[in-house]
Order: sequence, then C-alpha cells, then structure tokens
Amino acid sequence: SSDGTINLFGSSTETLGGKKLVGREDGVLIKISKTGALASVVRSSSPKGYRIWNSATSALFLTGSVRIGSVTESAITKFTNNFAPTWTMRIASTGPTLAANGPSNSFYAALEPTSAIKGLNNFKVAKGQSLILQFDSKGVITNAFTAADLAQIKALTYSTDGGLFAMTESAIFKVGATK
Repeated sequence: SSDGTINLFGSSTETLGGKKLVGREDGVLIKISKTGALASVVRSSSPKGYRIWNSATSALFLTGSVRIGSVTESAITKFTNNFAPTWTMRIASTGPTLAANGPSNSFYAALEPTSAIKGLNNFKVAKGQSLILQFDSKGVITNAFTAADLAQIKALTYSTDGGLFAMTESAIFKVGATK
C-alpha cells in the first residue's frame, strides 16, 4: 500500500493475532505494518466450513470459495482499507474465483457457476463453462460474458489500453471479442 503496509490474503487454521479458528479453515485478511509487525487480522469464517480467499486486487476486491458439506459457493467481496466489507455476494459454483479491477471503479470476477444467478437474466448454466461478471462500485452486476469454449480460467487481467483478458489452458480471450 502507499502507506508502506502490506496486505496478505488467503486461509489459515492457526490462531493469528489472537484471532482463533472458527470454521475448519478460515479466510484471512492480514495487514503487516511498514516495520514488519502484524497490524491486524480479520477472519472470514463459516462454522464447520472451509473459507479461502483465492484472488485479490489492489482495490481490496477479493474473491474466494466457501465450502460447507457438499455445498460450494464463490465469495465475492469489496473491502475498505480497514478490511470492513463494503458489499458481498455469494454464488453457487465449483469453487475458485478470480478477481480483477475494471474501468471506472468496477470489478470483474471469473467463476464457474452451478445454478442461476440473482440479477442475471438470460444466462443458462453449462457444466464446466466459466462466466465473467462485472460489478459496479456498489456490487451491482452490470455486465456478464461467457462463451462455449471459455472454461477453467487460470488468469484474469484488465488494462485501460487493451480491456479485459482471460487466460485458460488453451486460449487467451479478449473479453467481449473473439479469442
């Protein structure tokens, strides 16, 4: 961060900064001071569940997975600098979800949904097919993109010059265009 602190995201089963495990594995947001000391820890948890942050952006837009029993969801959350959630959404999915910053304070999330998504009309779930959602700064879905051969996205990035790109094992897609 510009103030010299470092933000770390992921998951843990250990007690960190005095914060004990709540689920079987908790998602963690950790701030390290510019001197290298542990400044704060926030745990994202689901009792009896597994919560993991898979991807984060410089604007503190995080995506991850939540698994409780046989139910898996993508967790999509925008945080403040103090790690307080601004908005959050959970979508039934296969799990790992990728995040990217977008234009005009928007955000992108790439996932493999397993059921219909509230607020998204005319989308039919296809097993193994990825979906990229664009959110505005308030967490409202403003755009969605999918294609028959868009599956298992490995990387997602946005540039002001080129737009949004998604990389799979077999192709690179310029989102909104042909590969």
